[in-house]
Amino acid sequence: MAQKAIREYDAKSILAKHWDKYFPDFTYAYETVMVQNGTDLQALAKSKAWLNEKNVGCKTRYAFW
Repeated sequence: MAQKAIREYDAKSILAKHWDKYFPDFTYAYETVMVQNGTDLQALAKSKAWLNEKNVGCKTRYAFW
């Protein structure tokens, strides 16, 4: 068990940040964003081109918090 609960988004960000240190021969394709509403998503789509080019998914358990 973890000492403190963290979001999946934060855990994957930490993993991606340190990935090359532990697995230099394997590429971790890390592309994720956290948004609170549709306006956030539209703003991020302007700065992150992959949001307009790829299919995106939503963690539904977080969609209605």
